[in-house]
Amino acid sequence: MMDVTLLHLVLACLIVIVAINLTLTFRLFGMMRTMNMPGVDVLPLTLPVDEQVPYFAGETLMDKTPVRSINKPTVLVFLSTQCKECHGKLPELCRIQAALRRAEVEIWLIMSEHPDRIKSFLADTPLLNLVVSMDNEVRKSLNPRTASPFYLFLDENRVLQASGMIGDHDWISFISQMDDILTEAESAL
Repeated sequence: MMDVTLLHLVLACLIVIVAINLTLTFRLFGMMRTMNMPGVDVLPLTLPVDEQVPYFAGETLMDKTPVRSINKPTVLVFLSTQCKECHGKLPELCRIQAALRRAEVEIWLIMSEHPDRIKSFLADTPLLNLVVSMDNEVRKSLNPRTASPFYLFLDENRVLQASGMIGDHDWISFISQMDDILTEAESAL
């Protein structure tokens, strides 16, 4: 009897060890797929800073007005209706609208979902008029990984000044500058 119990115990231990080994192997395989390995193309998060971004154009979602890269500082904000973090950024984007106008900075929201989803996502905000539809290839050239909530800060010559995920150091600095502009405007009243 003892030999059969011992055999069952050994078999159970072997099954557990094999399961752990398979789990670790699959995790290692997944990590290796995402590493920058020779012969494996990994898309950059963004374009190189201090380089001119390609010319881009599109049209506003609401009234189909043509929009193109212009000789004005521009903030491109990439959002997705399926991104939980994007929902939380809407109040901040609404709050800085007046400061952006005052600073003569353009802001365009780049979204690729169906217009009905976008309208529902931005309902009850003044942001819907800022949504620009772009050709898929153009959008991918500006945001290779289709990250969101993601931003690009461009100067008047379309030179990339900063980019990253909304909430990073550069974004916080930008929001602080916009808040300062709003504060100055309020104190002037």
